[in-house]
Amino acid sequence: MSKVPFTHLHVHTEYSLLDGASKIDELVARTKELGMDSIAITDHGVMYGVVDFYRAALKAGIKPIIGCEVYVAPGSRFDREIGQGEDRYNHLVLLAENDKGYHNLLKIVSRGFTEGFYYKPRVDYEVLERYHEGIIALSACLAGAVATRLVKGLYEEAKEEALRLQEIFGKGNFFLELQDHGLQPQQIVNQGLLRMHDETGIDLVATNDLHYIYDTDQEAHDILLCIQTGKKVTDENRMRYDGGQYYLKSPEEMAELFPYAPEAITNTHKIAERCHVTIEFGHYKLPHFQVPEGYTSESYLRKLCQEGLERKYHDSEYDKQMLQDRLDYELDTISSMGFVDYFLIVQDFINWSKDDKVYEHPERYFPNRNLDDVCDMVKNKNFVIKVGPGRGSAAGSLLAYCLKITNLDPMRYDLLFERFLNIERVSMPDVDIDFSNKDREKVVEYVQEKYGYEHVSQIATFQKLKLKSIIKKVAKALGIPYFKADAMTKAIPNSIIVEKENSEGIIEKVEKAPELLSEIEKLEYFSRQINSDDVIKKVFRMGKILEGLPASTGKHAAGVIIGRKPLKEIVALMEVDGVFVTQFEKKDSEAIGLLKMDFLGLQTLDIIEQTENLVKENLHETIDINNIDIHDAGVYNLFQKADTARVFQFEGAGMRNLLTKLHPTKLEHLNAACALYRPGPLEFIPNYLEGKEHPSSVDYPHEAFKEVTEETYGILVYQEQIMTLVQKMAGFSLGEADILRRGISKKEEHYLIEGRKQFIDGAKKKWNVSEDVSNKIYDMIVLFANYGFNKSHSCAYAYVSYQVGWLKHYYPEAFMAANATVASQDKTKVASILFEAQKMGIKVLPPDIKKSRSHFTIEKNEEGTYDIRYGLSAINRVSVKTANDLENIEADTFEEYVSKMPLMKSDLIISLIDSGLFDCFGSRKQLCQAVPSIVAMEKYKRGLMAIGINPILNFLPRKKRFDGYEFSLLDLCKREKDSINVSLNGHILDSYRPLYTEVLSIAETLELSKNGLLMENAPIQLLGVINSIRQINTKKGLPMAFIEFDDETSEMNGVIFPRDFEKLADYINDFQDMPTLLKGKLQVEEDEDENGNQTQKVSFIISTMEILDKSETLYLENSKNITKDIIKEISSFNGICDVVVMDVSNTKSRLLPFKVSITEKLIDVLNKNKIHYKR
Repeated sequence: MSKVPFTHLHVHTEYSLLDGASKIDELVARTKELGMDSIAITDHGVMYGVVDFYRAALKAGIKPIIGCEVYVAPGSRFDREIGQGEDRYNHLVLLAENDKGYHNLLKIVSRGFTEGFYYKPRVDYEVLERYHEGIIALSACLAGAVATRLVKGLYEEAKEEALRLQEIFGKGNFFLELQDHGLQPQQIVNQGLLRMHDETGIDLVATNDLHYIYDTDQEAHDILLCIQTGKKVTDENRMRYDGGQYYLKSPEEMAELFPYAPEAITNTHKIAERCHVTIEFGHYKLPHFQVPEGYTSESYLRKLCQEGLERKYHDSEYDKQMLQDRLDYELDTISSMGFVDYFLIVQDFINWSKDDKVYEHPERYFPNRNLDDVCDMVKNKNFVIKVGPGRGSAAGSLLAYCLKITNLDPMRYDLLFERFLNIERVSMPDVDIDFSNKDREKVVEYVQEKYGYEHVSQIATFQKLKLKSIIKKVAKALGIPYFKADAMTKAIPNSIIVEKENSEGIIEKVEKAPELLSEIEKLEYFSRQINSDDVIKKVFRMGKILEGLPASTGKHAAGVIIGRKPLKEIVALMEVDGVFVTQFEKKDSEAIGLLKMDFLGLQTLDIIEQTENLVKENLHETIDINNIDIHDAGVYNLFQKADTARVFQFEGAGMRNLLTKLHPTKLEHLNAACALYRPGPLEFIPNYLEGKEHPSSVDYPHEAFKEVTEETYGILVYQEQIMTLVQKMAGFSLGEADILRRGISKKEEHYLIEGRKQFIDGAKKKWNVSEDVSNKIYDMIVLFANYGFNKSHSCAYAYVSYQVGWLKHYYPEAFMAANATVASQDKTKVASILFEAQKMGIKVLPPDIKKSRSHFTIEKNEEGTYDIRYGLSAINRVSVKTANDLENIEADTFEEYVSKMPLMKSDLIISLIDSGLFDCFGSRKQLCQAVPSIVAMEKYKRGLMAIGINPILNFLPRKKRFDGYEFSLLDLCKREKDSINVSLNGHILDSYRPLYTEVLSIAETLELSKNGLLMENAPIQLLGVINSIRQINTKKGLPMAFIEFDDETSEMNGVIFPRDFEKLADYINDFQDMPTLLKGKLQVEEDEDENGNQTQKVSFIISTMEILDKSETLYLENSKNITKDIIKEISSFNGICDVVVMDVSNTKSRLLPFKVSITEKLIDVLNKNKIHYKR
């Protein structure tokens, strides 16, 4: 303990985003090292880091003082356009003296965001007066209201401001804040504050405006400010903290700064001693669920469960008493743990989601509530919101199944409740729920209506300065050219070998993705850069101080908080995209006992729903996807053939390869595939396959082991198997078994040693198992505890996969159209889906203004099967609203359609023409040429109508057709791809694609790579038309080339390195504009955007290329046999060869506006129609 009693009360941690560089753990450790027993947190306008700070301080034996440096508006917090820059607000430091003050501070900070946000989250004096109780205030830095007036020489106004603040917070609760960072204005302010103290009796405190921990961190902090403002350190006019004194000073240093005011030093510690805030952890604040009159929460839950048990198992083969005992056990466990309301809440919003007749009984969901106060969508819902069958360990609960929370029978698949909830492991239940993406927000809206908007919020997330982004941002601040920083990030390997101590104290070498600068700085490339370039050395030195700092906030994609009280009384709130969001991260919100649920959007549910809708609309069949036959041989045949493109979880090449070997015949096989196809368990797949093929060859070390693992052929695939095994063999309770499993998986020494002894002793006592056998089995438990998968989750998702496979098997056209609709805003993915559909023999029709709808549809063709019609919302430049507008326009001519479009934009209209949308009105080329004059005329007419003139032009006849010459095939393809990302009108590769059925399209390749479903460094073949070839020389003078190529679905960049270029150099230019087979492998570069989000750049490393066909000219002798229909048929053979019609009599010739591939089929057409030709 320092001899000088001092506490830092003005402290900016890492959560003063891009302004504070004080990492909380290091800050607390340094505080203790300097002999101080307490420290405050006062981040700018926020309380993001309060829970982290509180826990870290207590752990280190340091007293945490909870506070915030708030922004105070000069007038009302609701005012806008007052002053400029920092004149819009003043600073004020607030510290919570007690729990009342802490809760008031939460309310003050929340209102700054939800009511006063204008550049900064501002409060006003009205808010301070309302919530002043239990708060100690300090006058703050040079930006404080008192200090700014003193700097301007307005002493009396400053004094008046100080007295006003003292009146608000009470005598002894407001302090004048002395600071000295070597700045001249602070000397003026300090003199004024000393005078003010003498005249008013308001006490003094001394603070350091702390923004970093060590004095040596000044330069790194200056770079952080540049990152915040987008400036370089060399820029003249930029934000900077002059003086370099903003670090964690020792009590002795602070005392030396203020020898003239020793009481200002000691007052800081007196304030710290006054502050006592307790943040409760593990005390759950669950909302109360309103139950019908005559019931308690527990009795109502039992009633619902009992009804569900009767409904689910009324004609079941299971023993009724066994079912009842299991349900009673789960109910008793839930009741004893205090989670009855939790399950009532969950079942309520799930059953509301599934109820398509809410409008008939809204009072069921809102008892004792004036329904006029409930929004129309919530009380009048007449549609089903898709809910997943279950997710995570909750699928192992019979109670959840009876309440319709899950839709997977836990008895059928031997799922364990204790894996979900365990009285010996007290923790909040974690029921994560999948909803369809499009309707997820509606469920959130229901919960808000049910419990009150002030009781519901979403959760904050923080994007941090990660490895690649910190290199780029620090380099930019230091003025390093972008290409240098980019080269450094590209040189970061995907994985590195590091040394790590295992549970037995042995140093092991393990492979991992690099996360820190310290992990890469010794790699050869970076070591060379650092040693040869002082600026690069500084990037690493400064970067290591700043990496990991939070840089910006976001909103958790799924997390929702529901509070018993209005949340502003429990947690600080802010507003993001119009919704309340907690200022605490997910783990901190849960830690303080808030009910957190993940409302997850699962796109697969949207695909299932859209498929059902298309089938009902076109085939007039209603699908009940949750009651399909789970033993359908035809569906399992689809999995056996690995025909699983677009089938949830089974799309990747590796998984499809596994399916062909696995030959699944039941859901348990799909379940095992999902659990095994992961890093770690992958190595046991051969053992599983061998055991499935030859069950008698499996060696089980004990009969109990066989009983537990026979379904997985002697392999502990699931966590639940480990739990059951230690229960059956060694007499563990399932609660103890779950704790053992968790402890082993975390490599906790107690479970590795004491758990082994308990298992060996138990197996000896129960089965008389030898120690050798018990040790062998426990070794297997230790191995698989790290790899074992949650069976409940795996089984639930395997069921979803089966449902998707069932839809693909029975309704392939509707299924693929549904996939395209759901992916409509991801153009590459749409192209990939449609290409797959064509490979399945499904015809894809271009958009048609008379037939297309906003979504992809199916249309019955002459053969009685179905084609897919392109959806309007997937056309480039077309929003969902524009698509809906187009769908609802009724017109007879092209000009009339244009006149009725809300958006009169030429580029949009031309994009629609290029898509094929207006093909019914003539040639695309002629339509495009007509657009400028039509748009000009329509704008002129709208202008007249706007001033009340009905132009006579409205009564002129409109042109019915725009016939004439069309674009060349190459232009048609290019323009069509620019519009809809695929070439439905025809492509040069059309004639070659049937010869290369196993070759993926570019769009398929990109999508599989993005989703991590392509094997790394696997050889790949692609078909493409070469658009450009750029040759360069390396630094060593060796030639190489960059290639741009495309196919029917997308574009890609390729690289030919010198070794491979040498083989192609003599005829490299021959590939220009030619259909080509390219062989090589993908190069995927992981990167980060400005917000630290992961991005991916994919290029193709080309090893060789082969031209598919040679360009030549096909000459046709002109005759009466060459009709329009014949010309149309010839044009369908897309390729690269010109077609010329020759008139022999007068030697005239005409080049036709398309190119063909001269195939045997084309020759057959010419011979059949007696057309003479030559090549």
